[in-house]
Amino acid sequence: MIAVHYMCNHGDDDLVTDAARVSFDRQAENFGPHQNERLINFLAREKHTAPFTHPTATFRCKAPIFMARQLAKHQVGGTWNEVSRRYVTTSPEFWKPDFFRAAADDVKQGSSQDPHRRSDEFIEEYLDICIDAVAAYNKMVALGICTEQARAILPQGAVTEWVWTGSLLFWSRVYLLRSANNTQAETREFADLIDEQMSALYPISWKALTNGRT
Repeated sequence: MIAVHYMCNHGDDDLVTDAARVSFDRQAENFGPHQNERLINFLAREKHTAPFTHPTATFRCKAPIFMARQLAKHQVGGTWNEVSRRYVTTSPEFWKPDFFRAAADDVKQGSSQDPHRRSDEFIEEYLDICIDAVAAYNKMVALGICTEQARAILPQGAVTEWVWTGSLLFWSRVYLLRSANNTQAETREFADLIDEQMSALYPISWKALTNGRT
């Protein structure tokens, strides 16, 4: 239910060094791989981040609505276009958790890593609600109720999809924030998928920007 599919990208690690060296009218091809890697590490370490805004990557993403709304808070450096239920009338797909986690004892928000003792019961109830919501939604649409209002009946567990483009710097910030230990487990799963894609596209820069966390 949570997915990150590669669509396209612009540039590579050399684009970062080319952008950094333009002040001196130099290019990556004038230097060896080791020198280019040293420069990238220097730029990341010293927070000279502008060169990392030139490479970009675009993904088609898929996640439940409650998670997408958290991720949509990342605005600077990224562009987002989402499936609209004003236009799409097909029955939605729903996110299904392996189990419902118990609330954490030591923080106001968040969760423990353990299943709630009544998780199975509430998984069943949640799925029943999703089925009923879809049935009601389909009935409303079939009877001519406008989709822009009918969609209000769908739970936040409904899955949405969007195309998301961002710079190399943008994606590193999304990853670092959403992979932190105190973030929601589902967003950490999403962050891991971004990490998998970006580390393949920009191996040197990605490692430098994420402090080798990957």
